[in-house]
Amino acid sequence: MIFAFLLVLMATGGGFAVSYLYDDDAPFVVRIAAGAVIGTALVGLAGFLLALVFGLNPATVFISTLVCALPLLIFKRNDFRQKLTQDVGLFRRELRDFFTNIELSRWAIVALYVALTVLLWLFFQRAMLETNGGIGTGAINNLGDLPFHLLVINGFIHGQNFPPDNPIYAGAAFTYSFITDLVAAMMTSGGASVRNAMFCQNMVLIIALIILFARFTYKLTNNKTAAVIAPFLLLFNGGLGFLLYFNDAITSGAGVFGHIFNLTNDYTIRGGTIWRWGNSLTILFTTQRTLLLGLPLALIILTKIRDIFDDKLRDADTREHNKNEASGDLTEISIAPPHFLSEHQLSALVVGIFAGMLPLVHAHTFAVVMGISGLLALMSWRKWRVWAVFFVSAAMIAIPELLLATTGSANAAQSFVGWKFGWDNGEENAFWFWFVNTGLFIPLLIAAIALLAVQSSESKLSSSDESRLPRKLLLFYAPFVLCFIVPNLVRLAPWVWDNIKVLIYWYVASIPLVAWLLAQLWQRSKVAFYLVPILILTLTFAGWLDVWRTATRQVEHQILSPSMIAVAAELREKTPTRSLILTAPEYASVPVLTGRRWFLGYIGHVWSHGIAPHDREQIAKKIYAGGDEAQRLIEENKIDYVLIGPAERKFANVNEAFFQTFPLIAENGELRVYKVSR
Repeated sequence: MIFAFLLVLMATGGGFAVSYLYDDDAPFVVRIAAGAVIGTALVGLAGFLLALVFGLNPATVFISTLVCALPLLIFKRNDFRQKLTQDVGLFRRELRDFFTNIELSRWAIVALYVALTVLLWLFFQRAMLETNGGIGTGAINNLGDLPFHLLVINGFIHGQNFPPDNPIYAGAAFTYSFITDLVAAMMTSGGASVRNAMFCQNMVLIIALIILFARFTYKLTNNKTAAVIAPFLLLFNGGLGFLLYFNDAITSGAGVFGHIFNLTNDYTIRGGTIWRWGNSLTILFTTQRTLLLGLPLALIILTKIRDIFDDKLRDADTREHNKNEASGDLTEISIAPPHFLSEHQLSALVVGIFAGMLPLVHAHTFAVVMGISGLLALMSWRKWRVWAVFFVSAAMIAIPELLLATTGSANAAQSFVGWKFGWDNGEENAFWFWFVNTGLFIPLLIAAIALLAVQSSESKLSSSDESRLPRKLLLFYAPFVLCFIVPNLVRLAPWVWDNIKVLIYWYVASIPLVAWLLAQLWQRSKVAFYLVPILILTLTFAGWLDVWRTATRQVEHQILSPSMIAVAAELREKTPTRSLILTAPEYASVPVLTGRRWFLGYIGHVWSHGIAPHDREQIAKKIYAGGDEAQRLIEENKIDYVLIGPAERKFANVNEAFFQTFPLIAENGELRVYKVSR
């Protein structure tokens, strides 16, 4: 575990150092948060490249970590070292000022974020559970996703799955973005348990996300109150589902306050109902672990893209930073870029490299970032040299990754695109659907856009930076509207709900505008002093209920039984790493823990990844039926082992006598594994 902790620490240090290459004015805490995200992505990519040659082992993990720590050497240069000293000094003065000049509002904000951190700690502790000899989850929406991520992680650890073979459809290329799970596997190789590795990773990345999103909001709005509000709107997003809570509370007889300790439903998403938007923590950051790295990395890129898009604005953060430096008798220090690059070109080069890493981090984020950047580049085409540096550096990294992911893929491209109006609205009216799922968010967003438009028209004659803010904010936000429009017109994945991987970027870009509006109301109206908390409560209460339900241990499901764990341990000991196993296509099955290749995984996962499972499903059923045809299919498909248990007997008509002629190599309870290869 100590080695795994050092991996995180050294990778963060390397990423922290890299932040000085693209961001001249970031506060110290923001640099640490960015360092954690950048370091995670870098160590994952370095580990992958080394593992392709030498496999995944403690030595390759150690070397990858050292490589990612190399950027710390930039502090041997005097200007970088002086800038670091200056940032540390400013941070220390701010801390001293916090404790010596007591301000109730600042202490209240800190207390609020401490409480949030505790809640997140309790929440992510429930993502994976090891209880009663089995493996389960306390997050109801993680039932299918947790086994998939365990399958990927164990494939790297126990199966040496390099280059990655598709873990749910053996023999095809793995097109899923896997860097997040690979880093968890690297931490496990360094001595951590899989559960501790995932938990540590989740906590580091979610805290980094909060800091980077607050910074992103502040950069866009120049408003500290908006920056404080924004992370809560993201983490506890929800719609009008809280109205169902009051009905449940009355029906249960426990009362409005008593019922929060006995929640039996989610209030942001329910299968087969109008509630489909969900809460970001419960249906994205826990289940879609790749987004937990992809989103904060995108925020780093987009924050700098904003600076490139509008290099004339010097925001309040920069002005205050310089003011504090001057008050401390410090001279402002800037990092000189290489003589052949301007400051913006150097920043574009670095964040372009970050963007190029996104295909293996989170593919949908890559598509969104490049699309948004392309539109912003067209809107500011006079800066074509800077944009060219960004796109060329991104392409140099991304193209090899895309070739790796798509070569030998079994995905059917046509399954990813199709017309679908209203996203996942079913038979519901699309406008009503979105109002129910997001509540007052869209009306407040429209109001914010309208207010910004009015302010923009009133300030056209002014040349001050402050007066230009509304127009620049609207221009920067405009491309993100497509992240709402397109997923509401076109199905972007076999399962239309997966459009949320693009929709979330519309929401992330919209939150700063809504937070800005709430901050304006709070600061300018005495009546709104009481109204704003109510508005925030309506925007976050449903999401908070779902997070609270998980964090307070009101949900618990066992996914993998003790028998499955025991059989998996036997298979890891007795079978070659590249063995091919046949089971029923269930999400909870023995291969999840073995790292061995799987003939056909969970049908829902296979289909949602754009692969047609029907042929292999029929082959599997014929093999379980036994006889000469089964023997032929076993040989044709090079299957080494066959699992028989309750799920297999439910899936197919199993010819037990046929398999009893083969060697039995593992058995526990009702589970038996036969070696069927010659």
